[in-house]
Amino acid sequence: MSFVGFAAFEAEDATLAAATTRRAFAGKDDALSRACKSCGKKDATTRLRGLASLAERASSVDARELALVAAWWAESGVARSALGDDDARVREAAAKALEACAAAGAPLRRFEGELAGPWWAATADGAPEVARAAVAAWRAAFPKNGGVAGAARNRAAILDFLGAALASDDDAARSRALGAAGKLVDAARSTGVDDRFRELLRAFAAQPATFKALKGGSGDVLERRACYGLLARLAAQAPDACALDGGGKKVGGGALALLAAEAEEPSNAAALWEALAAVAAVERCVDEAAAKAAKSGSLEGRLAQAVRKAAKDRQVARAVAERAPAVARAAPRLAEALAAALRDACVAADHASAGSLGAVSYTHLRA
Repeated sequence: MSFVGFAAFEAEDATLAAATTRRAFAGKDDALSRACKSCGKKDATTRLRGLASLAERASSVDARELALVAAWWAESGVARSALGDDDARVREAAAKALEACAAAGAPLRRFEGELAGPWWAATADGAPEVARAAVAAWRAAFPKNGGVAGAARNRAAILDFLGAALASDDDAARSRALGAAGKLVDAARSTGVDDRFRELLRAFAAQPATFKALKGGSGDVLERRACYGLLARLAAQAPDACALDGGGKKVGGGALALLAAEAEEPSNAAALWEALAAVAAVERCVDEAAAKAAKSGSLEGRLAQAVRKAAKDRQVARAVAERAPAVARAAPRLAEALAAALRDACVAADHASAGSLGAVSYTHLRA
């Protein structure tokens, strides 16, 4: 591995800018130059070969070349395109190449404003191997506090990128964006949510596209699951971002989750009910949902129907049994309806589902 001294951080910005274009890297190392050129190709096989070569070569070049590589990652657009590639192999290879560059001493932090968005989004990739590689790369580049400090420093840039991704037609990109937003909130557990971050989260949650998947039960299953995960984290760390200020037809994400309970699919039951247990503690979310539901029934009625449906599926029954008490404790006015629905569901359920639902008594709901 090459030794990187202060020279890596002393290269002139003008020199770095001159050495890169949207596609090319103009360092002196031929092997590195060829690798970078291949990384910019559209063909997956060529990209994979280039990213692998880049990861291998990074530890063998000097500080100036590494500085130019760091600038190339940011200015070429390869980080954004490769980490968002349709092929999970390319996304994983891009993350591993970033980790190799960071480990070799490439000053990626100098360009964190450009790199942070797509890089952080990759940590929530739907392919586990990609997410693991992206997390490892992030921690290699931002080692302080396990990467948390780097995330906190780049919150605005990350949320800007994630917000733009939510406006796309790519289901996978939207799911990554929502999952990454949830991880950003999670990362604040050790640093706290200050006023600036709270405002950023409120603005992010208020975007029409953020909880679009919950409206009317539409949207991709994985995207809705990511919505629920984000809501659960927001309710714990920044509850104001779960509900929008009143006015017009706006409904906050927490209210949408409460309203979506009746129509959700079994595979999302655990994520949904975990979110409900969190957002039910935010009074404004419950008030919003109750007001919206009143136009065609009641919120209590919708949740009761969701519980009754649990009788038809063991996976849902287990999710409801484990989390319904938390929902009732968070919003006591819902406890009576939930208890009655559980009793009805036990009667209709098969043996296994009834066992799960029957374990939650009215006493437990009121505890």
